[in-house]
Amino acid sequence: AERGQISSCLRLLHAGATATEADLARIAKASEIVATLCQLRPEEVEELISKGEDEMQEILRRKHREKNSGGDEGVKENSKASNLYEVCYSSVWIRREPHVEAAQVSKRIKGQQLNIEEFDESGEWGRVVFKTSEGMDEGWMLLTHPELGALLRPVEDAESVRPAG
Repeated sequence: AERGQISSCLRLLHAGATATEADLARIAKASEIVATLCQLRPEEVEELISKGEDEMQEILRRKHREKNSGGDEGVKENSKASNLYEVCYSSVWIRREPHVEAAQVSKRIKGQQLNIEEFDESGEWGRVVFKTSEGMDEGWMLLTHPELGALLRPVEDAESVRPAG
């Protein structure tokens, strides 16, 4: 979502605007974050209004991931079709554990696609399985960086898989 879009939508929702199913369908195509915003309860809208734009975007991304993964507590598992992601930043590290200080085990570059096998408890990290010269390995990739923005994005068409190897 462009800067300011979320704040504008929040103000409209707070003022009593509503969205029909047709509106939600159009919004979903334009922006997953804004579609998630339109589905918030009034108290969630109230809470977000007090946040800064970056914090709003991060909260909405997390809510979107939770909604798409069933919102289960702990590790969230999804069907393969909804787990196809593409690297949308120049390069992204695969780390041994789901935190930024964890050992770097591999890297993927912009445009490469991969399946997220599961998400960590926060919904901010996805576990991936990948090939190495010694066989298969696994690690964790950060989906969105607080300063850099989106690192991986969901891919709509699962038939266009270009394995990251």
